[in-house]
Amino acid sequence: MKKIFLLFFLFLPTILFSQTVHRMFVNKVDMPINNEGVMADVLVDGSDGGRIDGKTVIFSQGFFLGGLDQNDSIWANAVASASRIQDYLPGNVDSSALNSKYKLYIVNKNDSPFGTSWQNWKDAVKIGAEFYDGNNDSVYNPLDINTNGKWDSTEDAPPLIGQEIAWCVYNDGMADSMRRFSNVLPKGLEIRQSIFAFKKDESNNQFEPLDYTIFTKYEIINTGKVSVSFDSVYLGLWSDTDNGDPYNDLVGSDTLVQSGYVYNQNNIDADFGANPPTHFLTLLQGPVDYIPGVTFIDNNSNNTFEQGIDTPLDSAFNYKGLLGTEILPGAKNVSLSSYFHYQSSDVQVGDPNDEKEAYNYLNAKTRLGVTPDPCTWALGEVIGVDCNSINPKFLYSGDPVSKIGWLNKRANDQRQMAAVGPFRLEKDKPKTIIIGSIIAGGSSSQNSIDRGKGYAKQLLEFVQSNFSNFNITDVKENKNIPANFSLSQNYPNPFNPTTKINYSIPHTANVKLQVYDVLGNLITTIVNEEQNAGSYNVDLDLSKFSSGVYFYQLQAGSFIQTKKMLLMK
Repeated sequence: MKKIFLLFFLFLPTILFSQTVHRMFVNKVDMPINNEGVMADVLVDGSDGGRIDGKTVIFSQGFFLGGLDQNDSIWANAVASASRIQDYLPGNVDSSALNSKYKLYIVNKNDSPFGTSWQNWKDAVKIGAEFYDGNNDSVYNPLDINTNGKWDSTEDAPPLIGQEIAWCVYNDGMADSMRRFSNVLPKGLEIRQSIFAFKKDESNNQFEPLDYTIFTKYEIINTGKVSVSFDSVYLGLWSDTDNGDPYNDLVGSDTLVQSGYVYNQNNIDADFGANPPTHFLTLLQGPVDYIPGVTFIDNNSNNTFEQGIDTPLDSAFNYKGLLGTEILPGAKNVSLSSYFHYQSSDVQVGDPNDEKEAYNYLNAKTRLGVTPDPCTWALGEVIGVDCNSINPKFLYSGDPVSKIGWLNKRANDQRQMAAVGPFRLEKDKPKTIIIGSIIAGGSSSQNSIDRGKGYAKQLLEFVQSNFSNFNITDVKENKNIPANFSLSQNYPNPFNPTTKINYSIPHTANVKLQVYDVLGNLITTIVNEEQNAGSYNVDLDLSKFSSGVYFYQLQAGSFIQTKKMLLMK
């Protein structure tokens, strides 16, 4: 192991009660986790590290969080064990971390419906977990109402996504003396975390990226204990990635697939040989934010979106699997805002010593607050393009395969930070963020980069289908039948007043294609019938409607996907 240090206080809760650690290992990725937000750097059954084929790729994974208090003072905290930062404890705000209910709650697809794991979820619900409310009574009570020995949609269930889900809640209440940034007191923040993964089996011919991905959903809650609102908040997707030998790693970013990644400098690695993998951190759903003048017209000038008063200009989505897709008019999902990296010891890019240095990293600046200049930055080089045209907030946004653009040139033990923000963290208004930790292995270092970017693109589309866009085994051999459900972007877009919509279904299904306005009101149904497998093209005419943003949604069986379009007259 490349790093050995003793942080006994981090692991004390693990010693005192059970089910505080777990190994998520249902597909190709072996990821140990705990109930304090740490991933990979967790000892389970005598081993740790995020692995593939038994070889370590991720030493540690977590996050940084930072923002401004009401007096504009900077704060930051993190779960970043490789940098010796652990500001979160199991449990809700102001609770005892040693309470046995603050554990990992795990449900597997193979668990018996209404069995032990489903019943244990009652305790998870009491401390903040969601559930599928089959009988619509707002109470989680998993009972076999139909007494048929299987789960039906009218019965309650845990919100299982994929093969397995592990849920826990933790808060930023670490004692002052134990905090790396001793000037930052707890902010009354609570994070409800779900980690889940999909498993390929004979009945589910899912597409390849799911076999190499671990999903994490963070629901960040400001309880209002310290402040009713934190502004200019950023979440940094963070990892200490070791593609085999940690000291021959380079980093890069690709905003087209909302990703940062760590790859091997060459095709010679002590652990992986000639085909080292690449580790991607991909933002699959950004936090929702309401921005006056951008996502809505603030008709009463109070800086708050009020439905029925203000005019929405955009809408955001919250993808919840079994619980459906939530559409939020007047908002947008925030995208990646920057990508940076740091190393264990460096004057400019070493481990952050205080909250200001951490907040600088979240804003793609050095420890001292300097924005790198691609033309002079010593850790990178620009090839084939004008260095002055490069966005300095996304380090190494070039293509390492074609060797064009801004590239990282100094291999080292890398710690990557892909940040999303800014957004406001208001009291009792959760922000939900979904990320994918992807390990892409190819025939070479360059091939693994290309493969990882392809995986990230597919996963973005998969999440936007609300986790339902799978290939279908029984029609795979017929080349004239689509391999999976799909809904294409309308063309043209923007349009006036007609446009075309293409979609595909891989087997016979009841199909609905409907159009909604930004308030979520249904304005027209284009298709509502049973259709055979195939590809379809329909025309849409909105000549009777005013200019603005509209949404069209395809429902076919359990598949649901929604896309945005713009009518401009």
